Amino acid sequence: MLAEALARLYPDEARARAAEEEDRPRASARQTATLPLFLLDSVLPGQEMRLHVFEPRYVALTRRVLSDPSLERRFGMTDYEAQARAGSFGCSVRILEHEEVRGRHYNTNYNLRVLGDRRFRIHRTRLVDGYRSAQVEWAADVPSEEEESRAPELAESLRTSLGEWQRELLSGHHERFAGQLELIRHNLGPQPTDDLERLGLWGAALINPLPALGVAPEIRRRALELTSTAARLELVRGACESSREYLRAPTGHAALRMLFHRCLSLVLSVFFGVLRAARALAELAVGSARHPAVIAL
Repeated sequence: MLAEALARLYPDEARARAAEEEDRPRASARQTATLPLFLLDSVLPGQEMRLHVFEPRYVALTRRVLSDPSLERRFGMTDYEAQARAGSFGCSVRILEHEEVRGRHYNTNYNLRVLGDRRFRIHRTRLVDGYRSAQVEWAADVPSEEEESRAPELAESLRTSLGEWQRELLSGHHERFAGQLELIRHNLGPQPTDDLERLGLWGAALINPLPALGVAPEIRRRALELTSTAARLELVRGACESSREYLRAPTGHAALRMLFHRCLSLVLSVFFGVLRAARALAELAVGSARHPAVIAL
């Protein structure tokens, strides 16, 4: 009875939810899955992120993830700039800890600690309860024979570069707080040895941690998108070497560059925050126009 009443009140949302349920059997047969999407930032496997969830659509997403056993406390996360387009990449994340809190207007908010889990590529998306739900295909590298022959040498070079990078980071006192590198490594776990796909992703997560160190080029989104192990190893090694040049720069120059990158990061964060707030207000205005009686209640 309740389901029928909700379907009459919200026919578009009901059709979207029914279509999503129909996708699930087909998804499991093709190594795909249906995931609610949180559009915010690129996360790599093994990276931890803390989220304060306050937008109504993402509060609804969180409630669903926590209450739906089939999701196993997982949802997808993608870069906001990618806008969850078909063909774009993201990473599933698993909720490790959650806390329900009251917002400024006594509405429900959540504090979450999530862990990056598995890369995916988006097939298609639908709007469900205000947020995007996507049918995704789990991503894996498909190296050619030539790349397979090059990958071990590239991996060895990357391991050397990452070791030097860590020593130079510590010796130059570039951590934002004491023990930051140790914490990053603890969260990521041991450096992979035989799995070179994981090694490239691990290296990208090390030099582009969350929250950012601000000493290396941003490569997380590109590292997710690549399906060539050798190309990813080259990408991470190039970014690592670029970061090492920055770390070895004269102190004054390094300080100015770090200040610039942090200011740029802050400006972009504020910009996208305002953009998300404006979009949420626009969606609320549309909802008010469609269901005035519900809003009045």
